[in-house]
Amino acid sequence: MDQAYNKDLFLGPNTKELLSIGDLDELEVIHDWQQLGSETFASEFIIRKRRETLHLIAKTCIKTCPTQVVDEWMERRRLLEGNDVKVPGLYLREGPTIVEEFIDYGFKEAYLLANNSLKKSLENEFIETYEKTMAAGFSNIFLHDARSRGKDIVLVDMGEDIGCPQLSADDSRSHELGIVALRNILRNR
Repeated sequence: MDQAYNKDLFLGPNTKELLSIGDLDELEVIHDWQQLGSETFASEFIIRKRRETLHLIAKTCIKTCPTQVVDEWMERRRLLEGNDVKVPGLYLREGPTIVEEFIDYGFKEAYLLANNSLKKSLENEFIETYEKTMAAGFSNIFLHDARSRGKDIVLVDMGEDIGCPQLSADDSRSHELGIVALRNILRNR
């Protein structure tokens, strides 16, 4: 794909301004727009600036009333962050599109690459993340697409997979359910 096209039209005609890309900065598209699931299209890219390199992912909602759906995602993000659940750094929200930090590893991939000590830490953090997610009011939790920077767990999907927050979610079994969810992810190859 033509590099000028990527720089100028990647996220629309205001890409450079939205992402603060200067004329001397470089934009490299790793994966062009593709459908990730029932709710989103996404594109992974790198911005190389003079003093920093940013590995990012753009996600745009494809559901009916997409801006309203992304508003719901942002509220879920806020609730999770308020409960100390790790989520990717957010760089941009523009209508139905968000741009956030790309998290390098799928959780299972990070787990398989880890030494025994780190595996135990990742197991504990997964279960704690499950518990914190339930404590934030989410009860229909499916963390199959949780990711990792190598030493942590990061929730990257604020959509249907974590369900809708409930004011009185029952989190009395969250530890047990977290263990079951962890086993399911590690068992599936």
